[in-house]
Amino acid sequence: MTAQTNILPSQEEINQAMMAFSNLTWKEAITAAGVLLAGIVGSKLILFVIKRLIRKGSIEKTIGGFLLTFTRVVLVFVVGIMTADKLGIPVTSLLTLLGMFALAVSLSVQNVLSNLVNGFVILATKPFKAGDFIETSGETGSVEAIDLVYTHLVTVDNRKILIPNSSVTGAQVINYSNKPWRRMELPILVGYDVQDEQVIDALLEAAGKVEGTNGIQDKPPQALLSSYEPTGLKFVLRVWADKEVYWTVHQGLLRQIRRTLGEKNIPMTYGCVKAFIHAE
Repeated sequence: MTAQTNILPSQEEINQAMMAFSNLTWKEAITAAGVLLAGIVGSKLILFVIKRLIRKGSIEKTIGGFLLTFTRVVLVFVVGIMTADKLGIPVTSLLTLLGMFALAVSLSVQNVLSNLVNGFVILATKPFKAGDFIETSGETGSVEAIDLVYTHLVTVDNRKILIPNSSVTGAQVINYSNKPWRRMELPILVGYDVQDEQVIDALLEAAGKVEGTNGIQDKPPQALLSSYEPTGLKFVLRVWADKEVYWTVHQGLLRQIRRTLGEKNIPMTYGCVKAFIHAE
């Protein structure tokens, strides 16, 4: 049977601590008070510098808040240990006990800590920011906020979704707001009895009638024959639009294409089966 290591302070160490207090001299007390005072002043100075960096925008606010809390805890711990050492209190068992306590806590809140770490990663790498329209973990919406545990999304139908940060960093992220321009592709299916040039001209004319389809200067709207389908010719209209008016332009194009093709007597086809009955 193996001996187990006792992580709690022994009776001897407790007696040493009591003796240290009873035998405390004025010099040791003044030294300990000086260390405590210097630690408090130094801690306040460090925290002041971090707060100033946050106010200036040099550090992301959420990261800054986490860094501020973490730094405050570490400083309190360090100053406390240094002061206890100057008072003659044995700190070895105290450090061991705190280490085991921290390990037990970390194991019990493993998922929370994972989200904390991944939240820090998101805030540091900045794949998206508040206000961006993204798609991740099977959800799509505008980023309302990013904290150290969850990414807050608001969907187009005004539902709020909280996605754990560990799920976000482990999944593909599509940021629709990262670039100022977005390209849309609209498939159009027409009959085989229509000339290609007639359809292409009609699609470009429809695009020209919708506001916001000018796109990038060197990338005007394009109309292309895409493929031959069982029910007709498949054309694709490609248009660049500002991300702010993307869906407005998208809806305008759908309506204008149908209107223009109708004016030019170009039939749009759909999946159907024609049956011919031969009477004998």
